[in-house]
Amino acid sequence: MSELQKLCRTLDAVCPDAEDHSAQLRQRAQHLAQSATLASAVGTGSRRVEGAQTARSLQLASKSVQQAAHLLHRVAVEGRGFVSRHAGFPANQGVANVLSALYGEQRDGSEKEIGEAISASSGPGVEPRKLPVTSQSYHLRNVNGRFLQVFDHPIRSASTAVVNQGSALPNSFRGTCGPCAVGTICRKAGIPADELGVTIFAAGNGLCTKGSKKLGENGGTSAKDLSLILEGYGGISSTSSIGASIHELAQYVEEGRGVIIGINPHLLPDAGYGPQTPGENAGHWIVFHSVARDPATNEIVGFYLLDSNGTSIADTCLFYSPTTVEAAFLSDGSYSVVTDDIVW
Repeated sequence: MSELQKLCRTLDAVCPDAEDHSAQLRQRAQHLAQSATLASAVGTGSRRVEGAQTARSLQLASKSVQQAAHLLHRVAVEGRGFVSRHAGFPANQGVANVLSALYGEQRDGSEKEIGEAISASSGPGVEPRKLPVTSQSYHLRNVNGRFLQVFDHPIRSASTAVVNQGSALPNSFRGTCGPCAVGTICRKAGIPADELGVTIFAAGNGLCTKGSKKLGENGGTSAKDLSLILEGYGGISSTSSIGASIHELAQYVEEGRGVIIGINPHLLPDAGYGPQTPGENAGHWIVFHSVARDPATNEIVGFYLLDSNGTSIADTCLFYSPTTVEAAFLSDGSYSVVTDDIVW
């Protein structure tokens, strides 16, 4: 066994434990935050001052634990990604037949079909965020030379999107825009997620295309599939539908719900897709990320979309007019998935 194989085996064994400990740290952080709330409400006079000091200490501790959980999760993500890139197979959490194929000395140069190699996996087991009202707000922002009221900080929060579609399993699954979109919604809801984990879950549970010789088809999903993946992987209930208007979906975004829409990307200018070829299935899932309004009239001026084919914030977070987005949305059949709860 080579040194690289030994390293891959070690990472594959350690990464699931890292994810488990990350989830436990997140739960500890939530408990600390709850304790801080209780401490701030206790006592009067000097006792109230002491309570406030205790609450502040607990809040700082909660943030530190959250940071540790985030960093540990990133270590696990990078470790699994390393195994995927350098071993040519997904680093699934201890599935024996995948490991046998991964570390066996005999290789024929072609990958085994992942859907036959893995068993149905589960999600990270973390409770999704459910809010009474959104924690986001509007901010005045200069967009293409015009000041607009923009929901959230779309450019800044785009850094948490699941992007670089197809990079997790480049020799097996490249049509993973749906799993990537689910991963982004999970992250909005406070659930650790990445392309690799969501794709493995979808493939293992029969919720995406697999086995096609056209790798760009593997990972393909329907709106119903996405809703089931959100529920099964992230514990996030959602509703899939056909025919909702783009302005109706914009209202859901502004409520703080997670929204995924199907579009024809070839109708988005400067998105890099080029013209659509005859007979091509142009369907592409993206996250409906933010809404921009005219501060004087409150009229919707544009939408921010998160495209998993991007590799940086500049080509991931895209801003288009309502007319352009609506045309791309209608061209793909007006499919959408909206979380039932407010998640961010």
